[in-house]
Amino acid sequence: MFIQCSGRLYRTRALYAAGQLVGFSICYLVADEVTLMNIAVHPKHQGNGYGRVLFQDIIDFISDQHGQRQRTLFLEVRESNHAAIALYQRFGLSDIGRRPGYYPPIPPATANETAVVMRLGQGHA
Repeated sequence: MFIQCSGRLYRTRALYAAGQLVGFSICYLVADEVTLMNIAVHPKHQGNGYGRVLFQDIIDFISDQHGQRQRTLFLEVRESNHAAIALYQRFGLSDIGRRPGYYPPIPPATANETAVVMRLGQGHA
């Protein structure tokens, strides 16, 4: 995925703490739309607010210097990822649909998992 998500249409950010890589984000840019392809924080660093820092960077990227959003942000998240969904909702994203069977199972699950599709539109922050 990392090799495919490189080039001028992609925005990749890494987050370091005390010289260690703790997380990253990858966004895909097309016209006035941004799709969050991946955002991750290393498991031993989760719960320290790094996900919020990475996501705020994306919100800043889609907004102008006055906080006015200039682009629409889209993302998919596993239906079982309640922490991520809560974070996205705190930033104002709305649930706009479902993609059944979108994600492969994470053991011990045996079935593909539904994706929640979310959006943050243009307008005031």
